[in-house]
Amino acid sequence: QEFKKYMANPRVQAYFASKQLDAFDARSLFELFSQDHAEEVGIEEFVIGCQRLKGIARSVDLLAVLREARETKRVLKALLRRMDPITDA
Repeated sequence: QEFKKYMANPRVQAYFASKQLDAFDARSLFELFSQDHAEEVGIEEFVIGCQRLKGIARSVDLLAVLREARETKRVLKALLRRMDPITDA
């Protein structure tokens, strides 16, 4: 709640914009920053989160994420196929 209020401050939004950070949905931003899914974000998590958001994602970045997601899906499907005989027994 405190984070959401902080992110609504026009000065904070201007600061984020000056650093090429998009302060989109405060809750989503908070969840991205919270590495351990806690109700608090430490200063180190906050700084690391800001560094990760800096700049605009390049096409190559998006393609890398897409490739990793497809590979994960492929591995998961293969694992599920191998488990089918076990669950059918």
